Amino acid sequence: MLSRVGARAAWFACVICTTALLAQADEWGAPERAGGRGGGLMRFFASLLGSFGFFKYFRSKGKIEKLKKKYQLGLKQFQTEAARQIQGQLDKYATAIQQEQARLEILHDNIRMWETALFTLPDDDGDKLITPNEFSTYMTSYKKLHPELLDSDLPTFRDMDFNRNGQITFEEWAKFQDEAAARMLMQQQQQQQWRA
Repeated sequence: MLSRVGARAAWFACVICTTALLAQADEWGAPERAGGRGGGLMRFFASLLGSFGFFKYFRSKGKIEKLKKKYQLGLKQFQTEAARQIQGQLDKYATAIQQEQARLEILHDNIRMWETALFTLPDDDGDKLITPNEFSTYMTSYKKLHPELLDSDLPTFRDMDFNRNGQITFEEWAKFQDEAAARMLMQQQQQQQWRA
C-alpha cells in the first residue's frame, strides 16, 4: 500500500511516461496532419486523464485491500469476543456444577450419618450386626411408638437380610433404606401425575 506522497509520485510518474510516449508520436503544438485527429495538446490532456484513471484504479485497489483488512480484523475481534463470552458462560456452568456436586456430597454424607445412627438403635450389643432377636425387640418398641402403622407397612428381618446369613450388616441396612426411599419417591411422583 502506497503512502500519500508515494501515491502522488506514482501518479506524476504515470503522467510523465504517458506524455513522453505520446510526444514521440506527435509534437506538442503541431497542427493537424492530413486526416489527423487534432493537436498534441489534446493528446496531452487525454494522457493526463488516462494516467489519472490508471492512478485511480490502483488507488481503489488499495482501498479495497484496506477494507478487506479492516473486515478481517473486525471478524477476528468478533470471534475473539464471542469465544470469550462462551468461555465465560462455560466457566459459570462449571462452577455451578461443582457447587451442586459439593452440595450432593454433603447431602450423601448426612444421609449416611443418619443411616448409621438408625442402624445403632436395634444393635443392642454394638457388634455392628443386627440379629433376628435385636431386630424383633426394636420393631416391637417401634410399633408402640407408631400404633397407626400396620405390620404390612413395616419391613421384616428377611426384607433386610439380603444375603440370608441370619444377620443384617450396615451395608444391607443402608441398601434397604436407599431402596425404600427410592420406592417412596416413585410413589409420590406417580401420585402427582395422577392428580395432574
